[in-house]
Amino acid sequence: MNDIHLITTITYIPTNRGGREGEILSDFRPQFYYDGEDWDAEYSYGEYQKVNPGDTVDVGIRFRDPSIHRDKLVPGKLFLIREGHKVIGYGVVREILSMDC
Repeated sequence: MNDIHLITTITYIPTNRGGREGEILSDFRPQFYYDGEDWDAEYSYGEYQKVNPGDTVDVGIRFRDPSIHRDKLVPGKLFLIREGHKVIGYGVVREILSMDC
C-alpha cells in the first residue's frame, strides 16, 4: 500500500470475547470508527501476513480522502475497528504521516 496516512497500534478482540472468528489477512478492510462515524480505510500490516484475534500490532492506515480527517485524527486519538456494527478491535493513533490527498 502506498501513501500511508497514519501509524496506529490496534488490538483485535479475542474470539472468545466477541471478536472475529478467523484470522485477519492483509486485504481485510473493516471500518475505521471514530467520533460517531465509520470510515473506509486500507490497512497495512507490514511484515505480518496474517493477524489473529487477540493480537496487538502496529498498522499503517490509508484513507481514500485523508483531508476529511485532517485536524480530527491526532496522536493519542482512540478509535474502534468494526465489521458492520460489531466491534472487533480498538486502537490508538501513534503518528500522522500525511493528510494530503
